[in-house]
Amino acid sequence: MNDSKFGLIGSGLRIKSMYLPVFQSIGVEVSGFTTRSKEKGAVFSQETGLKFFDSADAMASALDIDYFLVAVSMGANASVVDKLLKFGKPIIIETPLAWSKSQSLQIVSKANKLGVKLYVMEQFPYFPKELLRQQLYKDGVFGNVYAVYNDFSGYKYHGIARARQYLDGQPKRVKSQTINFQLGSPQALSNPTWQMADVEFSDGSRLFHVFSPEYWGSDICHPLSFRVYGEKASMADDMLKVVIDTGSKAITTSIIEEKTEAGTTKRLSLSIPSFKDYVWENPYAKDNLSDEQTAIATLLNSIISNGIDGILPYTANDFVKDIEIDQAMNISDTRSGASVGFPLNENQQKILKLLSYEFWKNKVNKFRR
Repeated sequence: MNDSKFGLIGSGLRIKSMYLPVFQSIGVEVSGFTTRSKEKGAVFSQETGLKFFDSADAMASALDIDYFLVAVSMGANASVVDKLLKFGKPIIIETPLAWSKSQSLQIVSKANKLGVKLYVMEQFPYFPKELLRQQLYKDGVFGNVYAVYNDFSGYKYHGIARARQYLDGQPKRVKSQTINFQLGSPQALSNPTWQMADVEFSDGSRLFHVFSPEYWGSDICHPLSFRVYGEKASMADDMLKVVIDTGSKAITTSIIEEKTEAGTTKRLSLSIPSFKDYVWENPYAKDNLSDEQTAIATLLNSIISNGIDGILPYTANDFVKDIEIDQAMNISDTRSGASVGFPLNENQQKILKLLSYEFWKNKVNKFRR
């Protein structure tokens, strides 16, 4: 339990259904909230018992707040954070902080000048199975990781954040191409679009990122898979194949998941015979939090404790790295898979895009449609 006091910006369903149970579980106090609509604010206050303020200024003046948590529409994230910086309190913002490296850096730079700590609620690296897999990674079970493959399992910056925690190098260059399948048959539910990217890192490792909204939401497309490849072991979703000693045969083992009666993840374990047993116990199992809520609780606790338990918080600087990769992928797409280098020079890439034949060809084709 802790005595941190939170001020909420927003009053949507996500705060009510996702965050409030987490706050109760980890023992933080929600001092109040503000939202743009007084009518919605009044309803939310009546439903939750939380005190409503008609502005962040009014809330900050009346309350002793330790953290602001922002859960508003994506397009408003950057402007809301910019307005909150003047209060000098740590801010936790839902993804995305902004949609470009340059805009994200502007916010981070301003926060640094004002001495404000800025965190992003990127929960995907904190899901229970990721916390167990991280134990293996930190213990050297994989050896040097040379590739991570996000195979339709994680959207854009979520998938990148999840994968990058297993890669030690810095991004060097990326090639990405979007493939539009024109199926044209009455049986087709949609015309799928796949983004396929290859990110090379400074140490030679690679991040392969494949994602499609149509695939991810499809009843017939499978699997949604996440894989880590190392010199001593590889792990595809729950299954690990590992060689303990040089010359010995690979051992195959899988994550064993134990649930509470309510269906909450209680315990995860993975045993590597003749080597070691790995266990993750859910500290929030008694509160019946979902896996996503458990990830949020883990991330919030890492922020409040400043990573004292060994789990580091996801900062705005971490988000800058991930959105830079995502943005570079999209730029490469517009240039028909051209190689885009890091650090990303946005002005240079805008010029190269305007000089690209494929860019103007696609513009003309869209106009003709």
